[in-house]
Amino acid sequence: MGHLNLPASKRNPRQWKLLDLVTATFFGLVFLFFLLVFTPLGDSLAASGRQTLLRSTSDPRQRHRLVALIEAGQNAQPIEACPADAVDHMPCEDPRRNSQLSREMNFYRERQCPPVEDTHLCLIPPPNGYKISVQWPQSLHKGSGFADATYFIEVNRLLRPGGYLVISGPPVQWAKQDKEWADLQAVARALCYELIAVDGNTVIWKKPTGDLCLPNQNEFGLELCDESDDPSDAWYFKLEKCVSRTSAVKGDCAVGTIPKWPDRLTKSPSRAVHMKNGLDLFEADTRRWVRTFLNISPFL
Repeated sequence: MGHLNLPASKRNPRQWKLLDLVTATFFGLVFLFFLLVFTPLGDSLAASGRQTLLRSTSDPRQRHRLVALIEAGQNAQPIEACPADAVDHMPCEDPRRNSQLSREMNFYRERQCPPVEDTHLCLIPPPNGYKISVQWPQSLHKGSGFADATYFIEVNRLLRPGGYLVISGPPVQWAKQDKEWADLQAVARALCYELIAVDGNTVIWKKPTGDLCLPNQNEFGLELCDESDDPSDAWYFKLEKCVSRTSAVKGDCAVGTIPKWPDRLTKSPSRAVHMKNGLDLFEADTRRWVRTFLNISPFL
């Protein structure tokens, strides 16, 4: 009987070496990485981890004890933050939970708050770019814009020269808001607004028609904006602490030359001649509003 002669490398298989183990481990980790990233298995594991973190106290007794300590202000252990993807979490408007409710009469679309034992004991993280607001109770007295004239400056930009500004309500002669009312009047004086009337909690000012008021020695440091400033820039534009200049257009087309009330209802402004078919458009619009008024006047 013949014998099969095999090479020595075939007769004695080589033993596993350290390099082989390292190589096998590496490829195993790579396979596991792709398995978690590109298959639903990774999503389910991540969701399970998030739920575990959101419901940090699954034991009802431990949960009630922690809630009682928090309400009593005796919780020494800091409350953990929720996952970053929980920034838009709304407990009473959870689509995943509401989808399991009854469809009858659109019941699932109503506000459905979870039971107390299913609420999350973690702090919802703020969104990117969030700025810490003024803390309470200081927030009750800040942010009105009267103290630094920011509110008045923006209103001044929108109001036409010679226009009227009417403020009704706080802080105009309002109880316990004497300082805010004084600040509001000081800003109006700095901008040379003419006081027309003060009646109860309502005040009426008239904006000046030109820029001769500024610069002046006002307590707010208000100055005219640069000539390069465009008062029409409103969206995505940083509000500067300066007073917008009035329109540079002079003559018949100036802002202050529009017809007085009620003539402006039927008399076209001079600037209409500089528009294509401006006079025809004005007359057509006037007739349309006359018809509209006649249609609704019986119901007034």
